[in-house]
Amino acid sequence: MADSVDSPADTDPVPPFDPAAALQLLGGRWHVLLELTQLFLRNREGLVQSVENGVTSGDAVQLAREIHGVRGAIEYFRASPLLDLTRQMQEAAEREELNAIRQAIPEFRTRIGELARALEAFVAADSSTT
Repeated sequence: MADSVDSPADTDPVPPFDPAAALQLLGGRWHVLLELTQLFLRNREGLVQSVENGVTSGDAVQLAREIHGVRGAIEYFRASPLLDLTRQMQEAAEREELNAIRQAIPEFRTRIGELARALEAFVAADSSTT
């Protein structure tokens, strides 16, 4: 995979968010999942911006840290497509393949947007049942 990041879009479609798996990971604590969801929705643009700024700065070590932080922010959602992409991006950063990450940014933005829409639907569904 020299100087490229494989796109998870090349595989079978996987939902951007797995609520059942997320709840299992969080020990069934629904309120915690809702809090994490709201936190992500408030900060998602900042997550994207931090990665884009890291690419612009050219500091591969800092960029790997930023991407690792994004992975931590989305881990609880069991967001497989986005987790796969960020794992690949982090590995590329660790190899100092900034061009590969630059090329992955549009896919990254798309995946973040898909996760955000799925989480917004999750919050809306929860609001309608209370």
